[in-house]
Amino acid sequence: MGFDLLLIIILLALGTVNSLFLIIKKDEGYLPNTMFGWSLLFYNIFILSYFLWFEAGYVLEVPHLLRSVSPLMYLGAPFFYFFIRNVLFDLKGFQKYDWVHFLPVVFHFLELIPFYLESQEVKYAIAEIIVESPNQRNYIGHGLIPVSFHYTLRIVLQTGYFFYCIYLIYRVKPSFLTRIDSEKMRNWLFITVFFMGWVVISNLIYAILVNLSNLTDADFSLLLTYTVNISLLGILLLNLYINFKPELVYRYDPREDFGEIGILNEEETLSEESVNKSSAENEEILNALEDDSQNSNRNQLQLIRTVLETDQLFLEKNVNIKVLAEKISLPLKTTSHLFKTEYGKGFNEVANEYRILQAIKQIEEGYLDQYTLESLGSEVGFNSRTTFFNAFKKHQNCSPTEYWKNFQNMD
Repeated sequence: MGFDLLLIIILLALGTVNSLFLIIKKDEGYLPNTMFGWSLLFYNIFILSYFLWFEAGYVLEVPHLLRSVSPLMYLGAPFFYFFIRNVLFDLKGFQKYDWVHFLPVVFHFLELIPFYLESQEVKYAIAEIIVESPNQRNYIGHGLIPVSFHYTLRIVLQTGYFFYCIYLIYRVKPSFLTRIDSEKMRNWLFITVFFMGWVVISNLIYAILVNLSNLTDADFSLLLTYTVNISLLGILLLNLYINFKPELVYRYDPREDFGEIGILNEEETLSEESVNKSSAENEEILNALEDDSQNSNRNQLQLIRTVLETDQLFLEKNVNIKVLAEKISLPLKTTSHLFKTEYGKGFNEVANEYRILQAIKQIEEGYLDQYTLESLGSEVGFNSRTTFFNAFKKHQNCSPTEYWKNFQNMD
């Protein structure tokens, strides 16, 4: 085994471990990494098995495992979609119709059963051919349906899932994708989209070149090699990023980029732009509010202020306007419009302002004399030290530590 191959296998093995950490590690920030961990795990296992079995030739030692990983490759793209969707719309876990995304996996597994039942001698003969010529892996050793069909279908689905994710992100915040600067390389969500796009587009180009080669008999072998290496590099760089930037991976809060999460999911804040739109949904909100009496509106607004200021709802971590709506027993749309009318800002921004005021109060009462800055941030409702620091500096034009030192000097 050459040094290059050994290094690739080691890096992919470490990447597999990183994927498992994304799945099992309890996040210190807001972002749910579990779904992305599964997506990356399937990619890592699939690529690792290729290099171990075919490039290193270990499949000859275990020919009965040939094609055992193949169905799993259908899962990488759906789990990436689950990750993006859950982040944008503040969702947890699987949703009602997510089982549909698993149908290609089940279908592929079932049609492979006749191949799984083949003798070890037959599988060994097929494995020998693939080890000798790895390009044959997409043409031999299949079940009821040719392997080439599944390869093409996987590329089509993978590409479709990715660009649909891009569409969702663009709907929520177009500038997130169009404005790229050095800070974006410290943004975990952007990193996942960037590198997954890298891999998806590389795979798509590879598939196009393979089909062109079959149709025209042209020799694209050099381009195919470059494309495979570029795709592999994307996965390896993503794994290295997770390994060397854990503080950015596990503590990222998407609300810093998108404000209140899930603007397509009938929640949170209605921006001035959306309020001005003459959509049927907004007309329904306005008509409902016009039917309420002026006195009722005042009572509802007072109730919102009471829950925020007296009950200090903002001290709860991950609280959003849906929680507020449940607390005051009002429809989500009505609560969102009333909140916008009363404060002129989104819920997350207002909650952070209350948290900062509470933090200032505790700093002036000597909280930091005994406890840490991270403890203070958690105490007033922030998910991480970074989120607390950024919100405080935005509100006060100085860091919490600087504020504390200035306060001490005043004394």
